[in-house]
Amino acid sequence: MNDEIIAQRDVIDTHDISSGVSAPPPVAARDAAAADNKKTSTDRDQQTVVPLFTSEECQSLRTRWETLQVSFVDEPRQSVERADQLISEAINGLTRGFSSQRERLEEQWHRGQDVSTEDLRVAFRRYRSFFDRLLSM
Repeated sequence: MNDEIIAQRDVIDTHDISSGVSAPPPVAARDAAAADNKKTSTDRDQQTVVPLFTSEECQSLRTRWETLQVSFVDEPRQSVERADQLISEAINGLTRGFSSQRERLEEQWHRGQDVSTEDLRVAFRRYRSFFDRLLSM
């Protein structure tokens, strides 16, 4: 669930403690809260979206998907099987990428080298971007 939906739900679900019944907030307050939450969410999304694949990898995956999609008409079962394989390959590629990044950082730590705050920030930003996208599906 994205932050905007959560915030809207939280604004709408204000409770009258004495009766236990939900009471919607005034329209102006609800609209202002939704606008603020949307702006914050949009700002954060623009700051945190980190590419998960290189442009070449994206193009390759899209081309393969388009081929599968076209073949569905004539070979639906095989197309579904190939789609499953393609999704598995994409997920495995993501896993390898995150593992590789983590291994590089761990190697530096084990050698007693300091990892720069910038390297850690970039890694953390990539994790946050992926996590937010994963939860928004």
